[in-house]
Amino acid sequence: MNFDVAFYSERGGRAVNEDAVSVSGMPERLLALAADGLGGMGDGEEASRDAVSYLAELTQCPVEEDTLCDAISEENRRILRMHESGKQMMTTIAVLWADAEQALAATVGDTRLYQFRNGRIVFQSTDHSVAQLAVFSGEITQAQLRGYPGRNRLLRALGAEQEVQVELNVLDACPGDRFLLCSDGFWELITETEMLYWNATDTAAAWLERMKTLADARCGFRGDNHSAIAVIAAKEAEYAG
Repeated sequence: MNFDVAFYSERGGRAVNEDAVSVSGMPERLLALAADGLGGMGDGEEASRDAVSYLAELTQCPVEEDTLCDAISEENRRILRMHESGKQMMTTIAVLWADAEQALAATVGDTRLYQFRNGRIVFQSTDHSVAQLAVFSGEITQAQLRGYPGRNRLLRALGAEQEVQVELNVLDACPGDRFLLCSDGFWELITETEMLYWNATDTAAAWLERMKTLADARCGFRGDNHSAIAVIAAKEAEYAG
């Protein structure tokens, strides 16, 4: 398979953009990374940038589950070592690592990864947050999660604990599938219905541009950073120059 990709990262209404995104390994292999940093005085920005920079080195490795989990665990240790200099930084992470044989999805925190096929969602990562626990307990529905008080309280993040719990899924990826990695600042503005409505577009750039236009319009001057990566998997001939 080949991969058609588009991405963006916007500061929104914040003074600093603590989101970071990276795409590499194109076109036959794909490593897509999205992170959302947490911490004052620019520390969150440093954490998210360090995470995507370090994990981007996976481009040189075979796509393997253990390799991915080990790399995320090492990045967790890297951030913890930064704490020794007084920096209280953390970051979420979402990873899509794919080739012709398999696609791996890994997440920590509430930066999400979606997989779409034939006009429906076939995979959505689980938020590691207090709000998601409220969904699991039946206190609220998944549809009510966006408006839940304290929605930003996370249960997992890189730099939060000595050992990080990575949610890893092996995805059944086929030509025509679409993927979306996005920070919470994006998915709180764009609903799943809207993601599906626009994903009939021909290219990743067109799909993402329509969603970004909505996000920009809704963000406002106090809105969060918002970032996303759109991916379309295709047969080699479809995107062969």
